[in-house]
Amino acid sequence: MPASLSFDRILKLLLGLALASFATYTLYGLWLGYSFWNDEVFSVAAAALPQGEAMQGYLRDVHPPLYQWLLALWVKLFGTSELSARLFSALFVAGALAALASLRRKMPQRVVLLTLFLFLSSWLTIYYAQEARSYAMLLFASALSFVLFTLGERRWLIVVLLTLGCTHFFGTLQAMLYLLWIGLERDTGWPKRILLTSVAGVLMIWPVAMLTLGGVDEQVGGKFWIDSTPLDALQDAIQAGIPLGSAGLILILAAAWLRSSTPTLERRAAQDAAILLAAMAIGTALLNFHTPVTTERNFIVLLPPGSFLLAVALDAILPRVPRNWARIVLLVLIFLATQERISSKIGRKFEPLENIRGATKGALAALDPVHGRLFAWPLRAQATIFGSERINFYFPPTAQPRVLDPQAIPALHAGDIVVFLRITATNAKAAPCDNALFVHLEASGTPFRATFPPQSVRCETGFVTILGP
Repeated sequence: MPASLSFDRILKLLLGLALASFATYTLYGLWLGYSFWNDEVFSVAAAALPQGEAMQGYLRDVHPPLYQWLLALWVKLFGTSELSARLFSALFVAGALAALASLRRKMPQRVVLLTLFLFLSSWLTIYYAQEARSYAMLLFASALSFVLFTLGERRWLIVVLLTLGCTHFFGTLQAMLYLLWIGLERDTGWPKRILLTSVAGVLMIWPVAMLTLGGVDEQVGGKFWIDSTPLDALQDAIQAGIPLGSAGLILILAAAWLRSSTPTLERRAAQDAAILLAAMAIGTALLNFHTPVTTERNFIVLLPPGSFLLAVALDAILPRVPRNWARIVLLVLIFLATQERISSKIGRKFEPLENIRGATKGALAALDPVHGRLFAWPLRAQATIFGSERINFYFPPTAQPRVLDPQAIPALHAGDIVVFLRITATNAKAAPCDNALFVHLEASGTPFRATFPPQSVRCETGFVTILGP
């Protein structure tokens, strides 16, 4: 059996195992139906509202609304359950896989197989395949944009770039880079450049509306909740955008240094992917000087081109490894190492991250139906958009809590319940937990007992039972 055939068979086997891992985690998570966390409650609660009513909230949010509009249509058809809302995201990730697989039309089979293998080796792929947020849709739009750009199919690319730019603002930045890139190509005539400029103008409509009508200008210039530096942006781009993170970057640089005889189309596509990653990383790092906006999950938009870039690098490096068994061992180590990280990340998600449903059910069960009253601690400042809808999401219409004014704490009496959701904990790793509600209760001399449902973010969600006046 030729060594190359043996290696390719092992690659296909590992890709099959990575697909099986993806399917297992996704299907199990959908079946498990663990509680939404705060951001998911935002998405689903807003999608369940009449969209005219929700529009003002979207204008105050920090994301474009396309995902929310599509989710609103989805939940009208299939409901607001955890299974339904997360299935929507799982389908987008499946679409991203299908898009990357279509690279086989012009790219070598091994490069395509490596791209899919590496894409599935990122914890971000599996994690956001079961989260009711826009990141799975962003991943799909990014994958499809990269594939169409790489294959030279410009007609449909314009439509997909509109989708990419209206899903997430990191998608907007990436879409703008593609539009600029196409506009600077030699064979792009003025009519097409006018079209590209018009598309860029359309993508700017929502940001301008948010700044002028939604008050988002109050969150720029360092007033946003994210605390990240330009160096953080570069690190997050590497960790999220390139499978294997820093190790993947080293392999890419090694392949570039070797100057392999990669076929022209493949090498050009890899160079395009590298430029795209570098431009996004540098652009967001510069943006962080003014307004910190970068988190690792936002760079999921770079994962499709990053997976392809690393696949081309591995395809260039592996033939230089002298023994076939050594190449196979390298792939197996990549698989095992990435699966360990995926297991850790998904395990925390399954706990769940924030057990809002558990806190709600526990509070209702502990409430004295005769003497007890049900209150909710106000959401922290960054979570006030659709605040009442978030607080009431898991409560039945007949038992929804009143928002507690901190000044009214002395008026609480024995048997009252105060639910707190997404509250900032001052010592989350200590026991007992501490937060703003507890500080107010202790300052007023009000005795209480705190209850936290099982969750990985241990201190942010739960309820207190008032034990005395």
